[in-house]
Amino acid sequence: MEPERRRFLEAVEARGLYWTHGGRFYHLLAHAGKQRAVAALTALYRRWNPAIRTAGLGDSANDAPLLAAVDVPILLLKPGGEYDPAVLEMLPAVRRSPLPGPRGWNASVEALLAGYL
Repeated sequence: MEPERRRFLEAVEARGLYWTHGGRFYHLLAHAGKQRAVAALTALYRRWNPAIRTAGLGDSANDAPLLAAVDVPILLLKPGGEYDPAVLEMLPAVRRSPLPGPRGWNASVEALLAGYL
């Protein structure tokens, strides 16, 4: 890791935040994290409509908590043609996108909207 990036991430931690690194991006998080945030949002929506179903898409191990918190978890194919093995181990029943990256996201959302997933 480059010294500038390390200094930045250390400054993030010194302020009581934490970070994760996904496929391409670093994510800065406070106390909630992805799983807790999804659970809170789902609870709010279910007050309005108890039958609501949730879906989540991700491609890396840092997305596993989000995927574990939704009704329809979808693992996106990596650009190299593989699925993240850590996510597959944590969530063996996760659905898998047919294509990588944005095309996989689009195909998966279209399948959700069409009722296939």
